[in-house]
Amino acid sequence: MDVNNLSGSIPTELYDLSLLTSLQLFNNTQLTGTIDSQRISQLSNLEIFSAGRTQLKGTIPESVYSTLTSMRQFKLEHAQMVGTLSSKLHQWNATLEILWLHGNQLTGPLPTEALGSLTQLKELQFQQNNDLVGTIPQTVCEQRGNRLFELSKLMVDCEIACTCCDDYCS
Repeated sequence: MDVNNLSGSIPTELYDLSLLTSLQLFNNTQLTGTIDSQRISQLSNLEIFSAGRTQLKGTIPESVYSTLTSMRQFKLEHAQMVGTLSSKLHQWNATLEILWLHGNQLTGPLPTEALGSLTQLKELQFQQNNDLVGTIPQTVCEQRGNRLFELSKLMVDCEIACTCCDDYCS
């Protein structure tokens, strides 16, 4: 459903599709509302959630980490997300490959230990507009260049300490 001129909030019927593995809403710039924290947990088979370049707002529901345990790609870039990044992120340690949260208004400390446990990462982006602080753990940096499917993109704002990040300063 990428680039489909969808408007309004995410239809509640989508949350009833319990076998859904991919929900891609990218670049529906008139899509508004929040991610329903109770209903999204019904999508327990979801592997890909892409809702970047929308007008979704609010916080990332805590329920996504514990109930969407097969998550491989979580892309919510250039939306209007606020709040902190949860330490429950570690619950995606065996599956998460892509995490794009750049261009939001996330604040607070990075969950360093949780980030360090994400051993399957290929892309991690926090830059642009976020006000996150902290340090990218060395275990994340060690994923760059040490295997066939390595961490190829790691972009953060200058306020985040990182010894291996791609340069990005807003």
